[in-house]
Amino acid sequence: VEREGHATRAREILSARERLAEMLMMGLRLREGVSRAAVRRETGQEIEAALPSAALEALIAGEFLVLDETGLRATARGRTRLNAVLGRLI
Repeated sequence: VEREGHATRAREILSARERLAEMLMMGLRLREGVSRAAVRRETGQEIEAALPSAALEALIAGEFLVLDETGLRATARGRTRLNAVLGRLI
């Protein structure tokens, strides 16, 4: 850290799809979820276009996710099953 100013050994450029997966894995663990603006900024797409529509619709209908004008969030039910929810989305 003293020599380089950081502790990063290597940097890897992530594709838009990989950035989206990282955002979902981290963001859906939080109550505020993943914002529409963040998805748009990182992928150039709206949430609905960036994710598989059938899976997204099923998870919303099953009350595991909420999608509104602010973004995508896991419900309390969805957070307890987040690994399975993420498996359907990414």
